[in-house]
Amino acid sequence: MEGKEGMNLQTIPTQKEVDQAIFELLENRKRTFSDGIMSMLYPKDCRVLAEAGTGYMSFAMTEFMTNPLGIVHGGMIVTIFDTCGGMIARILTGVSTITTTDIQTSFLKPVQIGDTIEVVVKMTSRGKSLLHVTAEMRLPDGTIAATASMTYYVFKKPLDKRQQKDR
Repeated sequence: MEGKEGMNLQTIPTQKEVDQAIFELLENRKRTFSDGIMSMLYPKDCRVLAEAGTGYMSFAMTEFMTNPLGIVHGGMIVTIFDTCGGMIARILTGVSTITTTDIQTSFLKPVQIGDTIEVVVKMTSRGKSLLHVTAEMRLPDGTIAATASMTYYVFKKPLDKRQQKDR
């Protein structure tokens, strides 16, 4: 789906396009984020259903994510939501450059270190400049640990300096 910056955001990609975009995005993440927090938030699983506008990502909760209470830190949960929401919004729209303008999170249950959680992201609104998604973080038993609502701004052209030689 690379090179589709001018793509009509109302267009639903084919499942084959979505599967290819997932592969390319995850491969690029492996190359780009070899250290830092983004390298520690690599999904164990990522699947996106194009027609439903829904994505599923799972992550193993590690000691790195703990707070002084011994559970996953709320800031890590927000970061996971932002990462999942942004990746799935990019995959479903074919847009490569977005940034978060708003994220609201509700924490419902503690997430334990060692859990493998699933984040379910649903594209709820797609406009020319803004994308809106909602998400749920599910514990291994299927209960909801947290919810989020996110809005992303769509840049008209790529701004990632790591991908550009000179400006």
